[in-house]
Amino acid sequence: MPRFLLKVNEDRTLQAWDEPSEKYLSNRNAGDVLYVDARRARHPAHHRKAFAVLNFAFRNQEVYPSVDIMLQAVKISVGHVDEIIVREKVYYRTKSISFGQMGQDEFSDFYVKLLNALEDLTGIPAQTLEEGGRTPEV
Repeated sequence: MPRFLLKVNEDRTLQAWDEPSEKYLSNRNAGDVLYVDARRARHPAHHRKAFAVLNFAFRNQEVYPSVDIMLQAVKISVGHVDEIIVREKVYYRTKSISFGQMGQDEFSDFYVKLLNALEDLTGIPAQTLEEGGRTPEV
């Protein structure tokens, strides 16, 4: 299935955002109805900020052996998991927070949960985590 980017104009009409999107739409006929799975595109600076916060928390704790393990612990603690039951035993597989799997609105919610979970897991106040995880572009 093709993916393309659309921009919402002031009058709430949609416009192709980039060349591949323009090409895709130019091959459609007026009146075509398209099924669109829409989500607000992720903001790369917000993604970088989340990982800067995560890295700051990691550097200031001694429980988790790696940033990846700490991120997995955060995902589990906020319920960002798939539950798998095998012979009445419950296992958890963490879900992705990649750009392709999570739009900006969902990521914004996850970011707030990330701050709260890191505060619970490390004892570092959320405000301190945000200040310590500042990036120049955010």
